[in-house]
Amino acid sequence: MEWESTDLQAAVKISEWKKIHSLRGKHLADPIKEIAALDLLGKFHPHVNHSLEVLQDDKCLYSVMPYLSGGDLYGRLVEFMGCNRDGICGFDESSARIWFRQLLLAVDLLQKKGVCHRDICLENLLLDKDEKICLIDPGISLRVPYTDSQTGGIGDVSTGTSRRLMIAQGQGGKLMYTAPEIIEKAASVDPFATDLWSVGVVLFVMLVGLAPFEWAHPSDKRFANISTGGLVKVVQALDISISPEACDLLQGLFWGDPNKRFSLAEIMHHPWVQGKEFIRRPSLSTKSKKNIKFGSFGSLDLKKKMKGKKSSLRKHGNVQDHFNNEGHSDLNRHLHLLNLSH
Repeated sequence: MEWESTDLQAAVKISEWKKIHSLRGKHLADPIKEIAALDLLGKFHPHVNHSLEVLQDDKCLYSVMPYLSGGDLYGRLVEFMGCNRDGICGFDESSARIWFRQLLLAVDLLQKKGVCHRDICLENLLLDKDEKICLIDPGISLRVPYTDSQTGGIGDVSTGTSRRLMIAQGQGGKLMYTAPEIIEKAASVDPFATDLWSVGVVLFVMLVGLAPFEWAHPSDKRFANISTGGLVKVVQALDISISPEACDLLQGLFWGDPNKRFSLAEIMHHPWVQGKEFIRRPSLSTKSKKNIKFGSFGSLDLKKKMKGKKSSLRKHGNVQDHFNNEGHSDLNRHLHLLNLSH
């Protein structure tokens, strides 16, 4: 083999064959399955990680992927909160919206490919040099079953006409992001709905800077309130100021009953995602907002803020430029392709 030096930066995940063989069937994460998932998802989506090359020798398996220099979204949020004197506020809604749209486009690819990620979380959302999100680590993802249109049996999305429920496979990723039907050990689940639950947790943490609940179980009082339609009251009790549109979207993502939960198309069409306001905007804060300053900045400005520039927070203002520059046209192209049903 001949090696040629280039300027391309890459990340290499190294897995020992000995460990791979000893853990197969015992551990959820599997480097071989991750490589297969990356291959299935393809190399051309700007918000989903891909494989550049896969190499092996007698000792190790080497998965070569693009190097994403911006760190993960969890780290970005922690750094941002350190610059925010309120201490618990998340990103402003304009910046969160940009990244959230990109996440939706990533989930759209997963659904088109018939894949349930199972581990969507802030830590698995990396930022590239242009501050754009890339979803990584499909190592515990699953193929979603579809009805084979020819035989009536079970196939995948390529041969299917309708998606089937999946036999529950247990908890996949982090407990805080796990859907209630998984925690309750339901016999069968809608895998797309479980991923969208995780998407809701991501959005809540981005906007609020706090976890919505410890876990999606009735013993958690905050979950019990949110999952039955009480998200507004929880937000008021926390004295968090978020827009009515954001609150409505979060409630749609956080219904405990997966049949009530928003589908991906409903999320994409939602006024908050589209940057629109409700005709009437009731207040969602029980206290005066005298301690919260309002301003506007995009996601790129977050990096400047964390380097010492003090920007003001939380203006739900004009984001038309962000729409044009950050994939709004791509989002709209996807809308008409999606079925509004689960």
